[in-house]
Amino acid sequence: MSRRLRSISIVLFSGILTGLVMWFGWQKMDIGKSFDPRIARIESHRDSLRALPRYHESGDFYIEDVTLGLWIQLDDLHIAVILNPRDMDAQIRRVDLLYRLGLHEDAVVALDEAIELNSRRIELWLKKVDLMQRMGRRDDEITALNVVLRLEPKRTDLWLKKAGLCSNPARLPDCADAYEHVFRLEPENKQHRLDFALICHELGWINKSEEIYEGLHQRWPKDTTLWLSHAEKLGNREQWDDYVRVMDRMLAIFPDNVSLRMSKLQSVRLSGNLAEMEKESGEILRRDTSHHVLCMVYQYLEEGYDYRKKPDKAWEMCNRLIALDSTLIWVWERRGFLGHYVGKTLDEQLADFDKAIALNYAIDQGDPFGITDALQGKCQVLTEMGKIDEALTLADSIIGLKDDARKYIEAAGWGAKAYALKKTGRTEEALAAIENVINLTPDDDWAQRFQSRLLRQSRLQTQTTPAHSRTYKIGPNSEIFISGEYLDEAVLARVDSAWEAAKNAKGSDSTRAWHQFTRLFNSAGLPPDLDTMGRAAVLNMQPHTDEELMAKIDFLVMDGLLEEAERSLSDALVYSFNPLLRYERAKVRAQLGWRDKALADLSSAVYENPHYRYQARNDMGFLSLWKDSLFIGIVGER
Repeated sequence: MSRRLRSISIVLFSGILTGLVMWFGWQKMDIGKSFDPRIARIESHRDSLRALPRYHESGDFYIEDVTLGLWIQLDDLHIAVILNPRDMDAQIRRVDLLYRLGLHEDAVVALDEAIELNSRRIELWLKKVDLMQRMGRRDDEITALNVVLRLEPKRTDLWLKKAGLCSNPARLPDCADAYEHVFRLEPENKQHRLDFALICHELGWINKSEEIYEGLHQRWPKDTTLWLSHAEKLGNREQWDDYVRVMDRMLAIFPDNVSLRMSKLQSVRLSGNLAEMEKESGEILRRDTSHHVLCMVYQYLEEGYDYRKKPDKAWEMCNRLIALDSTLIWVWERRGFLGHYVGKTLDEQLADFDKAIALNYAIDQGDPFGITDALQGKCQVLTEMGKIDEALTLADSIIGLKDDARKYIEAAGWGAKAYALKKTGRTEEALAAIENVINLTPDDDWAQRFQSRLLRQSRLQTQTTPAHSRTYKIGPNSEIFISGEYLDEAVLARVDSAWEAAKNAKGSDSTRAWHQFTRLFNSAGLPPDLDTMGRAAVLNMQPHTDEELMAKIDFLVMDGLLEEAERSLSDALVYSFNPLLRYERAKVRAQLGWRDKALADLSSAVYENPHYRYQARNDMGFLSLWKDSLFIGIVGER
C-alpha cells in the first residue's frame, strides 16, 4: 500500500512541478514582452494600422489595400523575430517583405543581422545573393556567393553562376577559376569544358586553352563543333598557321565533307595565305563540281585575290563566275571596278557597269540597294572620260534614290558628285558635296581623306593659311585642318592638349580621351562644318582591331548614331568571328527596335559564348526585350 501511495505522490508532484514550470515560462515571456519597448512600439503601430479601413470604395467595387496588409504582416514578423531571433523562416520572410515594400536598405540590414546570428546558414547567404542581384550590386553579390561556395564547394550550379557573374573582362580570371572548379566536379561535361577553353583563350592563356581543346578532341574526336570552335579562336587571334593545322586535323577525320572544307576556304582567304587558299579550293573542286560549289569557290577566290594582291587573278574569277551565271549583278560590278587595275579601257569598264545596271532593272526592278555601287562606278568612269555633265546628272540621280534607312545611298551620290566637281577644279562645290557625305555617313573614311585633300588644295589656291592654324593627323591616311580664323590661340591650346591625351591614352582611357577631343569641338563653338570634321576625326578612323572597333562603337552609341554603329559592326562581322561583335550588334539592333534581328544575333552570340546568356539578363542595352518571351528563352529568367 505504501508503495502505491508513494508512486501516486511522485506522479502528482511531477505534474504539479511541470505545471509550475510552464506557468512561470509563460509569465516570463509575457513579462519580457511587456517590458520590451520595441515590441510595445510595434504593437502600437500595428494597432493603428488595423484601425484604418482595409477596403476602399471604387465605383461599384471595394478594393483591398494590399500595401496596408503587408505593413501589418511586417509588424507581426518584427515581433516574431524579436521573440525568436533564430526563426529562419520569419527572418527570410521579413527580408522579402521589406524589399517588396521598397525598403531595400532596411532589407539588407535585416538580412545582415540574421547572418550575424546564423553565419553558417546557407539559405541566408543564398538570400543575400538573390537580394544583391535584384538591387544590381554585382560586387556584393559575388562576395556573398563566395561565402556560399566556401560552405558548399561541390555545387556545380553555384560555380556556374559565379562564372556568369565574372564574365566581364575585368573579372575573367575569377571566371576561369570558377570554370576550373566546374571542370573538376564534372570532367565529362563537354559544354563546361568548352566554356573553360573559351575563357582561357580570352585571357590569353593559350597553352591552357590548347590543352583543354586537345582533351576535348581526344574525348570527342568526331564533334565538328569543337574543331570549328578551336579553329575560330585561333583565327580570331590571327594565328593562321595554327588555324590551318587544326582544320587539317579535322579534315583528316572528315576528308570528303565539302561544307567543312568550304568553312576553311572562307576563313583562309582572310589570312592572305594565297597558296593555302588555292590548295583548299583545288581539294573542294576535286570532290564536288556542282554549280553552287563552283560559284562559292570562285567567289571566295576572287575576294582572296582582291585588287590589291592579284587583280588579274580576281578578274579571271569574275570571268569564270560570269561563264557560270551571267545574271550575277555583283560580279559585273566587281569586274567594272577591277578593270581599272588590270589595264582595261574606260569604255570596257563602262560596259561592265552598264551591264550591271541593266541586270538590276531587269531582275530587281532597279532596287536602290543593289544598283547604287554600279551607278557610282559608272559615274567615276564618266568623270575619267571627261563627260562631266553626264557624271553630274548621274550623281544627282543617285542622290534621288535616297532612303532614310539607307543613308549611304544618298552619300554615294554626293561622293560621286564631289569627285566629278574636283576634276573640273570647282573645289568649293566639291567641299560642299563631300560635307554632305560626312553628314550622312560619318564613318566613311574615304570621305574624310577626300575632304582633307580638298582642303589642302583650297589652301594652296588661296594662300591664306592663318598663322595659328592646326592640322591633326588621324591615322595613316586621314587628317583634319582647323583654320585659325575661327579660333583664338587659347582654344587651340585646349584642343592641342586633348589631342595629345587622345594619342597617348591606352585601353579604356583611350575611349574617354578621344571622346573629350570630339566634345571640345562642340564646346568651342566651332562652325558646323568644323564640328562635323571634329566628330569625324574620331568616328571615321578605320579600326584595325576589335578593341579599336569597340571604342568607335562606344562613340557612335553615345552620340545616338545607332544606324552607323549597326553598319560598322555588320561590316566587321563579314571578316570577324568574334562573338563579342555579334553580341554588341544585338544590343544596337535592340535599341533600334529591330527585334527579330537582335534576337537572332543574341542567340548566335550565346551559342558561341554562353557567358553572354548571363550578361544579357541585366544589360540595359536589351531593356526593350527584357519581357520578350523569346529573349527569356535565350538567356533565361532575370
